[in-house]
Amino acid sequence: MAYTKIWEIKGTLNKALDYIENPDKTQQQLLVSGYNTDPLFASVEFEMTAALAKQMKGDYTKTGGSNILAYHMIQSFSRSDKCTPKQAHEIGKQWADEVLGGKYEYVIATHVDKGQIHNHIIFNAVSFYDYKKFKSVPYKTAALLRRKSDKICEEHGLSVIKRQEQTRAEKVQWRAKIKKIIDEAILKSKTYEEFQHELSKQNIEIKDGKRISFRVLDSEQKRFVRGDTIGQEYSKEYILLRIEQSDEEKRLLSSVLEKKGITTEKIFLESLKHSENDSQIHRMYKKSKLTATKQMAQVLLTLRSENITQVEDLQQNIQKVSQKLREEKQQLKDLTIKNQEYKVVAKCLKTFQDYLPIKQEYEKKMFFLREKYYARYQGELRSFDYAAQKLEQMGISSDADLDKVLEMVKTQDQKAAEVSANIKQDTKRLKEMKTALQIIQTLSPEVTYPLPEKKHKEESR
Repeated sequence: MAYTKIWEIKGTLNKALDYIENPDKTQQQLLVSGYNTDPLFASVEFEMTAALAKQMKGDYTKTGGSNILAYHMIQSFSRSDKCTPKQAHEIGKQWADEVLGGKYEYVIATHVDKGQIHNHIIFNAVSFYDYKKFKSVPYKTAALLRRKSDKICEEHGLSVIKRQEQTRAEKVQWRAKIKKIIDEAILKSKTYEEFQHELSKQNIEIKDGKRISFRVLDSEQKRFVRGDTIGQEYSKEYILLRIEQSDEEKRLLSSVLEKKGITTEKIFLESLKHSENDSQIHRMYKKSKLTATKQMAQVLLTLRSENITQVEDLQQNIQKVSQKLREEKQQLKDLTIKNQEYKVVAKCLKTFQDYLPIKQEYEKKMFFLREKYYARYQGELRSFDYAAQKLEQMGISSDADLDKVLEMVKTQDQKAAEVSANIKQDTKRLKEMKTALQIIQTLSPEVTYPLPEKKHKEESR
């Protein structure tokens, strides 16, 4: 089992990095690596990223933001687990990647000097990807770290700490109760007002608005729970549709299902074929009717939004959106890679130009005065030298126009944001269409996906 912990670093970043990279603890630094940063210059690169973020987004500390420089995470493995140092290091990297989403520079060091293998991970508080500060919320962040670590440890055959599940079980119990009461109320109601009245009779309190929320009165449930978090079919939009399906909407669904011989009554009665007695038939009828109503609501919303009237159109739309998503993801990848190059140039140029006066003043000093000056401006001088070296390696002139590079970064960021929004929207569309098709396929197994090429040709004749 792996123990996890996180805390803030506000003023001792160099010391913290020196500690975790200690050769005596990391097999002479064989167990030290960095993500998007050189471990030996991590403090410099963290600072350069933060400086560029201020240039692009404004000074966090002047707008109420935190002055946190970095975060320090620990992942300590049980002595009873047979985990090698190399395996622990790889698990630590996987853990950091899942927690940070690949958006923050970090250094990971695996310590083996105390008999109990453990990972130290120090990551920048500012993202090099979108310049946002990492938001650490006590308890929530700790729970996230634990959850991600447990998942990865289980994947690698390591033990995890078993926690009490009583609270979760209670939560599941009252959510199931709310779902059951809502389902029964919908079947009894022809209007939304009747639905509300049915819930109040069952001791369910409603908080109405753009999103609807529910709470069981006189129970352990202290807070309202949103319907769409219980399940998609319990959102206000779906509830209204399930209560007040119009004849036009029913005809729209029928136009899709009619070709395959599927009727609403057939859906409702499908599970009754093997019933043995009247009470069982009654129970199964109610259950199948409720399931079919939910399925119809899901399919209807998708078909209306996609303007689909037949199964073949749904299949073709799935193929088109799938191809579009592949192209958008490749476009985002290309934009990200290109913009990362611009960002490296931008932060090196900014560092070089900001600290050039300090470097020039240092070089003017008499030899015996340089040591004292360097001690005072060590961070700035190290950053300047590092930036100058990187610019030379990239073949970029230190006199390049920083404002133009920053404008290029902003333009690329805007394009990436637009593509990301499109990917999110199209992913949602694709999921909804696949769900609708799956429902139709379940009701009519002869429907196939993807549609065979041969069938396309036959239909076109």
